[in-house]
Amino acid sequence: MRLEMGVFQVEDVRFGSRTALDGRVLYLDHDALLAPVLGESDIEDAKLEIARPGESARVVGYYDVVEPRVKVQGQGTVYPGKAGRSIATVGEGRTHRLGGVSVIACHEQDLKPYLDREEVVRPQRRAAWAWHRFIDMSGPGAILSYSSTINVCLTVKLKDGLNLSDKAIVIDTALFRLSDSLAETTAGLEPQHIEVFDTTEREPSLPNVVVVMLLAATEIITGPRSLHGTAVYGVTRLSAPWVLAPTEMLDGAVAGGHTHDTWPLVNNPIVEGLCRRHGEDLNFVGCIVGRTNWGGEEEMKLAANRAAQAARLLGAAGAIVTNDVRGRRFVDSVRTIEAFERLGIQTVFVTEEEDNEAGNAPPFLYHPPEMAAIVSTGTGQAGPFPAVERVIGSTNGIDGAWYDELKLIVGRYGAGHVRDHYGIGAQSCVDY
Repeated sequence: MRLEMGVFQVEDVRFGSRTALDGRVLYLDHDALLAPVLGESDIEDAKLEIARPGESARVVGYYDVVEPRVKVQGQGTVYPGKAGRSIATVGEGRTHRLGGVSVIACHEQDLKPYLDREEVVRPQRRAAWAWHRFIDMSGPGAILSYSSTINVCLTVKLKDGLNLSDKAIVIDTALFRLSDSLAETTAGLEPQHIEVFDTTEREPSLPNVVVVMLLAATEIITGPRSLHGTAVYGVTRLSAPWVLAPTEMLDGAVAGGHTHDTWPLVNNPIVEGLCRRHGEDLNFVGCIVGRTNWGGEEEMKLAANRAAQAARLLGAAGAIVTNDVRGRRFVDSVRTIEAFERLGIQTVFVTEEEDNEAGNAPPFLYHPPEMAAIVSTGTGQAGPFPAVERVIGSTNGIDGAWYDELKLIVGRYGAGHVRDHYGIGAQSCVDY
């Protein structure tokens, strides 16, 4: 498939009388953008703010982060299947993206900072804190990619009584409507740069490579039909592995929400890097999206075997396998590596390290001989995070403790702030 990516690099975002892109400055009509959000019956209140790199600001309680992208040629829509969007196959034609800009949806709730990690030991008791992810825009805690983008932050306060699936559709609808409005400012404009990603032809003399992305399914928590969670063409449930063209990934065929952020999925450096190398020193023959959180060992093995068989049918000689941490998910990932290696497909495992809260656990739950090549995207240690002058994530005031210095986070297990599956952040590994 062949996809042209038109890049419009943005250097500043300001509120103005209309929503438009003027050179490298993006202007936002605050009231016009917020009006449809406030018009939703399930949204009680909403607020629109801008957070810039280097600012003494903290964005808290965010649900998802997307990059504004829009299809200008070819079928379908970016981020297909989310919030009732078209499910037409994407990955061809031309897409425009606003580089340097992110749109962040924050879900207002009981946002009390996690100040004493000693009190919470079990993951079940940490469930509420999973929503309390935060982004520092400056200082030593600005280690996420979103710390370097100009962030258009939409905070929504939902009405009581909504379940997780209802919340997901309301937040996603507001988020993608806002993202579309920003991306559509590029219509009729000539991009500053166009990059072509074309994996149509293969060079027979080069090795075939696949990327295997293992992503948590939320079915175990929300049920099979919920819209809450990371979706493939809008589908969140446990399923057999999906085989996608690399360019489908760049058009947002896999989109996040709560557990995974959408931004790293469309800006995945592994996918982009292999696309650029296609036909030069390898053939990038596809992305295999596998689900984790299977119920038992036999299901894990079956899903792993199917992913490996899909890779073999694609003619893959090598695979890069990415993981999304946590206990059961790690076992799913290792079973996949074992299945690939049994078929003679060499694997490289890209993963975070899973220290416990005390910071003294081994980095992996176990280490079978098939895990012969591993790239670490870092441990769970981050912080402390200095006090800030501004906090974003509430429509009407926020717990004052969020302005204060936040403690050192030790342990990747459940620590949403430093989640990094693909090497997009600035955190690094430590010796062990």
